[in-house]
Amino acid sequence: MISRIWHGWTTPGNADVYEALLKEEIFVGIQERQIGGFRGIQLLRRTVGEEVEFVTVMAFDSLDAVREFAGEEYEAAVVPEKAQVVLSHFDARSQHYEIRAERGGSGPVALSPSFPTLASGMHRSLPRRMQPSFLSAAEISECTRWLLGNASPPVRYLTHKHILRTDATSKPMQELWTCVTQGSDAEEIFARQNEDGSWFSGGPWGPRGYRRHSGRGYTVSRPKFVTTAWILPFLGEMGFTVDDQRVRLSCEHMLQQIDFRDQRSGSSPDEVNCCGLYAIPLRALASVGMAADERLRGGWDHLALCQRSDGGWLNPHHLADSRTPSKTKGRWPWDRSCAWGSFFAAQALFYAGDPYSRALPAALEFLLWHLSSKDPQHIQTWVYHGHNTVKELLMFSEAGIDMHAQPIQALLDWLKGYYRPDEGMFRTQDEPIPDLIRHVSAMMKEFETKYGDAYWRTVAKASAQVLRYQLYHLIEDDWLTYYLTRIALNMNRSENQTE
Repeated sequence: MISRIWHGWTTPGNADVYEALLKEEIFVGIQERQIGGFRGIQLLRRTVGEEVEFVTVMAFDSLDAVREFAGEEYEAAVVPEKAQVVLSHFDARSQHYEIRAERGGSGPVALSPSFPTLASGMHRSLPRRMQPSFLSAAEISECTRWLLGNASPPVRYLTHKHILRTDATSKPMQELWTCVTQGSDAEEIFARQNEDGSWFSGGPWGPRGYRRHSGRGYTVSRPKFVTTAWILPFLGEMGFTVDDQRVRLSCEHMLQQIDFRDQRSGSSPDEVNCCGLYAIPLRALASVGMAADERLRGGWDHLALCQRSDGGWLNPHHLADSRTPSKTKGRWPWDRSCAWGSFFAAQALFYAGDPYSRALPAALEFLLWHLSSKDPQHIQTWVYHGHNTVKELLMFSEAGIDMHAQPIQALLDWLKGYYRPDEGMFRTQDEPIPDLIRHVSAMMKEFETKYGDAYWRTVAKASAQVLRYQLYHLIEDDWLTYYLTRIALNMNRSENQTE
């Protein structure tokens, strides 16, 4: 008998993807070829330093059987393109050995029965697939390959960082980051930044034509979608941090406007709008790496103090019994938390990480409860009652929330409909639409055709202005493919860990 041995290596972040690809697709494909003289295959895995090593050991009756599997140049490694995408490096040639002896624990044993075959043992080692799944390992591999070959520089950078877990200090990553900082996406945002570091301007993400003014009507977070606290997260999601001086200037401008330190022992939760005054600015600062700054501690403390028993947050000025006069007094006829404000508070905690993220699970459970209380068809949309559903799914998948909960599966089933298997990517329209405003318009018409003209106003409760902001750097083909691939990868890793 002949033993064929081959080695391949992945990053730790890619190891589970590669293992699932081998078990679910590559090994099954070998079995289906019904190669004469092929006796079976084993998969070995170990962590070595900063890499994960994989070894495949195949058994054949003879070298002729090996040639039937690998071709006349039988020593050449057989590595499908899908596998090459997730491998860091691998043996170009396999080694072949004659199996001269094999012993079990109690003495000599026959060679062939002791070596597991695909037919007898390999299927039992396949991972348990919890149904319904979102993307298979092979589909994740296809999406990753599409992103690396077609995405804009920011999305390629994020693909390496979060999906492939490429070392950010490596020379290729540094070169790619240079492309991000000098690219059109960053230029479009920074071109609208004021000298003091603030923003007060619309773009593809929000209405244009604002005039900056002083006084009560202008803050770092008001008006919505065009001011500083709303713009910083775009940069944070692209990979920018306070190491960039333009971002640092923006953060310092915000901290001049909001002194979080005054709130450590300040007003009670019943008197302060934690959603707008704290969650949105904290989200912005945390998104660019400022969460641990001592000046923010009072804000985090007060956000934790304001978290309600259901896990969410609410602007108390909206309640009928509010002690503070407000134009919006009595807006809400219920006493549960507000999904809109709770989404931004959850994102702030998500960006912040430990120790502030300890409040995140309860916040996500509230958002999941809110979705579960609605018609499953109605939540199958991009923005619902203030929820950005795709970014919620990302938080759910990263935080270990059960991804088989009914509303999550309803969202995943809907999003899978945008998958283009012939291209290995996601697209919301039949043809690419490079202009975001037209893209959002086309998407709005799609839902109005399906559910009626009043859908956005009465069901989803999201205006065109809200949609433009929430869908910037999300609905574009590369951004959408990136987010959904990352979610699918998180789900597959979680399932593998629970087996």
